[in-house]
Formats: sequence, C-alpha cells, structure tokens
Amino acid sequence: MTLGYLVKKGDWLQTDLRALLPQEQGWTDLQIQVDQHQEALLNQQVIVLIGHQDPQTAFQLNEDIAQQWRQSGLFTQVNDKMQPNLTTLREEIKQLRLATLPQGIRQQLLNNPQTYFQHYAEQITNPFAQTNLLSLEQDWLGFGRFVLAQAQSQSRVQWNAENGMLYIVEKEKTWVCYVAYWHRAV
Repeated sequence: MTLGYLVKKGDWLQTDLRALLPQEQGWTDLQIQVDQHQEALLNQQVIVLIGHQDPQTAFQLNEDIAQQWRQSGLFTQVNDKMQPNLTTLREEIKQLRLATLPQGIRQQLLNNPQTYFQHYAEQITNPFAQTNLLSLEQDWLGFGRFVLAQAQSQSRVQWNAENGMLYIVEKEKTWVCYVAYWHRAV
C-alpha cells in the first residue's frame, strides 16, 4: 500500500492510543467514558512556562501574567503558587530522613561524628541558617534537613520556598511554571 493511497483513504495517521491495543483487548464502554472524561479535564488545562535570564525577573513576570489571567475572566483558576501541606510534609520528612541521608554525611557520622555535630550545633544556633522543617524535638539529630535537598536534587523541577513557585533552570535561563484552567465550554 502506498502512502498516497493511505492519505487519500484518510486513515494514515492514528492518534488514538487505544488503536495500539489488540482487538481482543479493547476497552469497555465504561473505560472509554472515563478516558473521555479525563481527556476533557486535561483539555481545560493550560500549562505555562515563563522564562528569563534573571530568576527574580522570571518570578515577577510569572506573578504579573498570572494576575492578568485571573482578572481576564477567561479562567476559572490560575495556580501560579504551590504551598505544600506542612503537616503532611513534616510527617513524610520524619519517615524519609534516614533513607535520604547523603553518603558524605553517613561517612562523616561513621568516621568523624564530632565534626558533624559541631556543624549541626552551629547551624541550629544561627537563626538565619534554618533549613529543617522539623523542630529540634522532632529531629534532634538533624537528619531531616537533608530530605528536601535530596528530593529536589532528584528532579529538575524546583520549588522556591520564598514565593511558592515551581521553576526549572535550563541553559542559564529560569523557567517558571503555572497551570490555568479554562472555563468549561457550554
């Protein structure tokens, strides 16, 4: 069969991924309805990336444009900031603090624990160097302070705790991300 015939016939390009399934493993009507509903929800989303060489300018542009979109009335919701549930996050940090301990810190604790605890004591007495979401009573060894850094090092998407925005740094440019939701079509 030639490409020209397939183009003329109209079925030369299949965009429905269900077509890849063998015919005997086709979807049920309920699965098709759920898939269509999910697709409709996704079609209402607009994911926006705003970039600039200067990170602060990128964050400010993101905030300005998100505010304009909110005021436009075209969107039901504009999520330019993400604030995690701190109670849930603290519980997860408590559970992960040993598993995410960096290898260098493990070695330091085994070979030279005095240095680790001296640096930790200096850090907890410095109010400007607080990096742990857990209180001293919840994490007296200080292992929880490494969880967020380890989690963020595993992903290119970063979270700015100061402004709550998600961003990526690529080729010396900061790209800030947000999601907007269109009003439903009538």
